[in-house]
Amino acid sequence: MTDNDKARHCNQYAQPLTEIDNHGERLIGCLTCNLWARSGNTRWKRLSEEDLRSLHMLRNSGPH
Repeated sequence: MTDNDKARHCNQYAQPLTEIDNHGERLIGCLTCNLWARSGNTRWKRLSEEDLRSLHMLRNSGPH
């Protein structure tokens, strides 16, 4: 795995990171860890339970 690949995967779960728009702020992070940051930023934050639940619902209701 290259450094670029590592930057696009969760360090803990090795799953691809997800890019979202969170109330107008572009974030990249892991749905499992619930750790999110702006691209190139090392300041991580967690989404609210409500926002995280909504993301899981969107992910699970994808195209049928």
